[in-house]
Amino acid sequence: MKTTHTKIEFAGLPKDYAGLCRMLTPRPIHDKVDFENVTEITDAMAGHKLTPDQEDYFDLLCRLIEDYDKDHTRLDTPKVTALDALQPLLDANDMSATDLARRTARWTRWCMSFTA
Repeated sequence: MKTTHTKIEFAGLPKDYAGLCRMLTPRPIHDKVDFENVTEITDAMAGHKLTPDQEDYFDLLCRLIEDYDKDHTRLDTPKVTALDALQPLLDANDMSATDLARRTARWTRWCMSFTA
């Protein structure tokens, strides 16, 4: 049996905090279903002129999303050293790390001459 889900529209949202809480009580997000339920409401509210109660509710839901993201989202970025990141630029300009260090030191001394 296929179930249908009605998309939440901003116009149908309560204007007061209590009404919003009756729709979805703000609680810590524990799983993907909780996350989807909260983001469905924040998506409906985003970009609209909110009442003060709606704004408080929206801010709280956004904080709950941020907390969940911090605990459950991990970026799989490789560990890159500064030299690894700069190497393509150094190669493109036919420079070594030592050349860059010398130029940086000269630039720093030049800038410092204006503040002395």
